[in-house]
Formats: sequence, C-alpha cells, structure tokens
Amino acid sequence: MEAFNWFDSGSVSVKVAFDWNVQAKFLETVDGKGSDLSSAFFSTKEIPGHQWKLQLSDLGAKLRISLLHYVNTDGILANIIDPFQVKIAITNKNGVKLFQRVLYSHIHTFVYFDLIKEEILKSKCRQADGSLTISCVNECMVKKQPASGIPQPVGINCTHQLTAQLEELFD
Repeated sequence: MEAFNWFDSGSVSVKVAFDWNVQAKFLETVDGKGSDLSSAFFSTKEIPGHQWKLQLSDLGAKLRISLLHYVNTDGILANIIDPFQVKIAITNKNGVKLFQRVLYSHIHTFVYFDLIKEEILKSKCRQADGSLTISCVNECMVKKQPASGIPQPVGINCTHQLTAQLEELFD
C-alpha cells in the first residue's frame, strides 16, 4: 500500500505587471512578412527563476500578441504546471486600455490572442510617434513561504495508522 502524503497547500496571489512600447511597422501591411518583435524579459522576486516576455507577430491582416513563459534567460520555455491569469491590452496615448483580453493558461508555455490590424488602426490606440504600448498583468498562484521559526511542512506517512484502522473496521 502506498503512503498518503499531505502537504500544506497554502498559496498566495502574485501579480507581475509590464508595459512594452514597441514600433510595429508591419501594422500597416498585410503581407505577413514582418519579423517577430520581442520585449525584454520581465520577472518578479516572488517567483525566482521564472521570467516572461511579450512577442508581437505579423499574421498578414492580423497581429498576434503572445506572452511567453521562460524558466531562465537561456531561451528555455517553461512548461506551466500551475494555472495563471493574464490581462493584456493596448494602452492609448490617454492611458485607456483598449482590446483588453483576459486569458487563462494551464500546461502551456505561452498564451496569445489575435487582433485585426485594421481595427487597431481605426481605434487610434497608437501613441503620438506611431508606436503601440502593450500592457500585461500576469497573476500567478505561488506557495506561501513559511514565516521564520515555523518548520516547513513535511510528508506524513499514514500507512501504518490507516492499516490499523482498516484492521479494526473489518474485525
């Protein structure tokens, strides 16, 4: 019989916010030949070893905004085990968020959504210099760190106790 291990599953919500201003010249074309554009890595100390970056892709008449999750800056994409929520929007020159999407991810290395380029151009969401500002808020659930002096949760082997109780039940 395999032992049942119980662990404290207390978690806390951690938000990572990032704004990316990018010149997307392929926004005004529909040939789909623009090269992908990537932001710098961004992270938070509450989730050590994990980083994200935004990517803009030219899909012809559409534009794809992706959030990629990395385990380090060596280009290794993470396989996300715990679900997370992402809010991505394009912020106009007045600070108003347009085209906001809320995405949920579980067991993927990235999330994305597509926008029609013509709608972006008509919405006047570009900055004065023609660039786009993409706003991203990533919310993850992470294990709470125990306060100092409190022991770490440990596995409890319930096999012996369970066996004894089952024997009493069937006697």
